[in-house]
Amino acid sequence: MPSLPLIPKRRSTTHVEMLHGELCIYEWTTKTVHALNPAAARVWEMCNGRTTIDEMTAALDPAPGAESIVRHALAQFERAGLLEEESVAGTVPLLSRRAMLGRVGIAAAIPVVTSIVAPAPLAAQSGTSQQFNFTGAAQPFTVPAGVTSITVDVVGAHGSGTSGPPSFGGDGGRVQATLPVTPGRR
Repeated sequence: MPSLPLIPKRRSTTHVEMLHGELCIYEWTTKTVHALNPAAARVWEMCNGRTTIDEMTAALDPAPGAESIVRHALAQFERAGLLEEESVAGTVPLLSRRAMLGRVGIAAAIPVVTSIVAPAPLAAQSGTSQQFNFTGAAQPFTVPAGVTSITVDVVGAHGSGTSGPPSFGGDGGRVQATLPVTPGRR
């Protein structure tokens, strides 16, 4: 009995954008960002749930090692969780860069997927600050994911004195420090 052709399909939980000439994919369930080089991006565009692996390979011909390029890209997509599970189902082994170079012959033709975990919005902003004004009660703060230290700048209010000389109250105190913290703690 002949096996069904593999038809790679992108996960529906991805958002794709072209940023500064590079194809970037955000997978929102894992909160990861994947940057694809041009070789990987070309294969990604064909992961539409209608194009078989053989058709992808034919589309890349006459590129040297076209089948290896397609299979290597698909292995990276699968490893990164970018494809619907049933569309390739672990059938595509990931080759080493050295093995790929031997098959393709040109380093620039080797598909590369670079992945990072996207930081929480608060942690992603450079110079983010949060201000707490006096309320007379404790004000909770939960350390954002990815944050391991915070810098605090605490300024006390001016003192109150009698209405006349010699005591008018002093300036408020100020303390500045960088403190180690644990993400998720209050």
